[in-house]
Parts: sequence; structure tokens; C-alpha cells
Amino acid sequence: MRGAEELVTGLKEAGYFVAFYSSDNIEICEAVKKQLGLEDIYGTRLEYKKGISSGKLAEKIDRYDRAKKIKELMEKNNLE
Repeated sequence: MRGAEELVTGLKEAGYFVAFYSSDNIEICEAVKKQLGLEDIYGTRLEYKKGISSGKLAEKIDRYDRAKKIKELMEKNNLE
């Protein structure tokens, strides 16, 4: 992800707030956040029982959920 790391670094240095909102599994989003140094993430959550995934979704994220969360994020952080 070298190109992505450089892009995110450049955007952050320019004053941008960089987030990753996806319908992907939140664990994937967390790995991307860690590797790229993102400021916020949002993704689909799996159900876990005793630390093991049941294979069911605890929270499914779709494009409408993402749009709502992005709007909330922008309002919370006074972003345009």
C-alpha cells in the first residue's frame, strides 16, 4: 500500500481529515486504519460469542448508513 500511504500522508499534511467508511468487515477497516494512519473508520460488524465469530452480522453497513455516518462525522468535526 505504499502509494496509498503516501497519498494519505500528503492529504493529512495538507490539512485533510482522512477516513475509511466501508461495508467491509470492521476488522479489515481497522487494519487499513492502522497501516495508513487514518483518522476514523466505519464498517460492518460481525457477531462474536466467546471471542469467536458466529458468522452472523451484528451490524450491516450499506451505502445509506455510510452516507449518514459521513454527514454526522462532518458535523461533529466542523468539516465542509
